[in-house]
Amino acid sequence: MAIAQSIEQEIVSRVTEWPGVSVAEKRTGATEFRLGEEDFGHIDDDGSLDIPLSTPMRVALVDAGRTGPHPVYANTGWTTFDIGSADDIDEAERLLRLSYVFYAFKTARRTGDSSLIVDLDVDEELTACRADEAVREAMMRVVD
Repeated sequence: MAIAQSIEQEIVSRVTEWPGVSVAEKRTGATEFRLGEEDFGHIDDDGSLDIPLSTPMRVALVDAGRTGPHPVYANTGWTTFDIGSADDIDEAERLLRLSYVFYAFKTARRTGDSSLIVDLDVDEELTACRADEAVREAMMRVVD
């Protein structure tokens, strides 16, 4: 079932306020959120939000009931959140923010460019994203 365009537009509006974020349409029709060259999440036509993370982060989110396994890539870091209504916008934004922080640190580590992470307070970000201890531990493996 497709989500209302207004719901997707609201998520896009919020996420594109973050530094370095661009939006593109995938050839599948999905709305893709990019940080540099990285797809840090996308909304499929059926309203599912697919988010690529580390496997430990995906396991922690699935175990906490916040996301489900990706229907195709269940044994990877990909996880899925079903956006069913406007009530899901805030959680979709929190999950995308987790992925954004994850990819900002991965990119900084890979490229040596710390401009995206200089203003990120990881503890504050994780608190705002309602990260439990397992998600925090998994994120810190990337950040440290």
